Parts: sequence; structure tokens; C-alpha cells
Amino acid sequence: MTTTMEPEVTTAELVALDTAVIEQQTRAQIEIQMDFAARNPRNTVQVSKRCRELIESDRGLAAQCFYSLPRAGKTISGPSVRLAELAVYEMRHILAEARVVEIGDKALTAQGSVMDLERNIAARVEIRARITNKNGNRYNDDMITTTANAAIAKAYRTAVFKVIPGYIVSPLWNLARDITVGNAAKKRENRDRCVEYYGNLGIPEARILAHLRRPSILDVTAEDLEYLLGLKNSLEAGEVDVDEVFQKTKDGAPLNEPEVPGGLDDLADKLNDDEKTTAADGAEDLTEHRERANALMEGAPGEIIDSAFKKIGVGDKTVDDLTGAQLIRLIELLNE
Repeated sequence: MTTTMEPEVTTAELVALDTAVIEQQTRAQIEIQMDFAARNPRNTVQVSKRCRELIESDRGLAAQCFYSLPRAGKTISGPSVRLAELAVYEMRHILAEARVVEIGDKALTAQGSVMDLERNIAARVEIRARITNKNGNRYNDDMITTTANAAIAKAYRTAVFKVIPGYIVSPLWNLARDITVGNAAKKRENRDRCVEYYGNLGIPEARILAHLRRPSILDVTAEDLEYLLGLKNSLEAGEVDVDEVFQKTKDGAPLNEPEVPGGLDDLADKLNDDEKTTAADGAEDLTEHRERANALMEGAPGEIIDSAFKKIGVGDKTVDDLTGAQLIRLIELLNE
């Protein structure tokens, strides 16, 4: 009887074979997709048109297409991950992915990879994110997951915009900002939106004003609103912590700096005292404002009055203590 010895196959060889098969399959899939892309080229004019139409038809989408971040006393802004997703969707023939490739003791690394199958252009970026607090303590699992998601979004966004050209992205970014910030008619709506959103995060109106270095809500500019709305997107993406942002002014100065001993509230009061007549220039005099406010308050429910005073950051004051700008804002709120 003849015994045949089967060759011994090690685990390492099996892994090598599996890897080779996977690489061959992946290469074949990409070649098929590249061939399809070459036979069905995109029309970039139509891509831009479709993206514009989507942004113009959905203001909610437009508001998500840009971000803002305070960094080292400056504001960093740009097209967001939502705009990256929209551009990839409409461009077609784009392979895009992002994932966490390493989690260490103090930081994690996310990698974004993008390939334009039609143009045969590819980009890969890596984003490192800290997973320890300011005291050097490692985050808990939930915070690590949040940080990972933010790093993945940033890696995806950065890689996409290295492949999709600026002549397509920049006009869409500017369009989204124009639609969101809008004209004077939209200013009040955006202002109230920001106050409500940040108020729900525990940031009162007085603290927002101190962060922006504005004496009153009426002095908040369109640029300020664009910043606040872009910052909202950054917060929701987990790229920044709300408390860290509002511990400083927009230009990076600490809110508890020595010249303002009382911190946030005193800074807001100081700004109001320094420029308290700015927003009231050319309007009715203070006496008429106070009479009008008192008249509105007589017929308003107590909770509405309390909410209005809270929104202008002067809960412990009376109408007689308010500046012209604060009175105008109070009247607006009571009229809603």
C-alpha cells in the first residue's frame, strides 16, 4: 500500500494566499470601474449645476456646507464634510472612504482615501486626534468614539478636496454661505437661531456676545453669524468642544483676563457700557423705548418676559437699567 504525503500548508501561507486573492479581486473591480468611467465621462458643468440646484432648493443643506473654527486667535473656515459628500455624489466615478487605522494611548489616527476613477487621480491623508484631556487622562470609550468620528469626517473631507478641484468646490461653498447668511431680512432669523442653538448648549446670549466682543445682539454682524453657524457645524461634527470655544473670545483672548475681573458677565457688561448707544443711534430716545417696553410687558405672560430678559442676558435688571440696544432687543422679543 502506497501512502501519499500531502504537503503541509502553514497559516502564514494561507494568509498570503488570501491576501493575494483579495488584491486581485480588488484590482479587477477597480479596472472595471475605471473602464466604465472612461466610457461614461462626467460633465463638470452639469455637476456644478446639479450641486447648485440642490443647495439653492434646501436651505438646511446650504447651512451644513461650511464650517468655522477658532484657532490661535484666527478663524479657520472652509467647505464642510457635507459639501464633500454632495460633491462626491454628483461627480460620480469617485471612490471615497475614511476609517480609523490606529488607536494609541494618547492619540488615534484616521485615514481618508479618495480616487477619481475617470481622471486616475488619488489622494490619501491621515489625521491624528488627541484622546487625552488637558490633564493627560485618557478619554472614556464614548469620548474616544466621538473623537474618532470627528477625525474620520475630517480625513474624508480633506482627502475629497484634494481630488475634486477648487473651481467646482469654491463657488458651491460661497453659494452656501450666501444663502445661509443671506440679506438683512434673514439676519434676525439667523441671530435668533444662533441664540437658541447655543442657549440649548448652555451658552447664554451674554457669553456669545463676550466671545464675539459685541456690545449687544443688535451689533452682531453677518460675518459673526456666518462664524456662529459654521461653528455649529464643527461642534456637531465633534471637531471642537463648546466649553473650550467659549472660554475665550473669538480672537483668542481669555474671557477671565485680569482687566475684566468678573469674567464673562462683567466683560459683556463692560462692552455694553462702552458702546451702549451704538445700536440706538438714530432711533427713538430711551424714554420712548422704555415706555413701549413697559406697555408690552403689561399684557405679556410672566414666562415670556422672563425668557426675553434671559435672552438679552440681563435677568436681574429692570427696564430702567437697560441700554438703548437692549431695549430695542427686548421690544423685538416681546413683539414675537
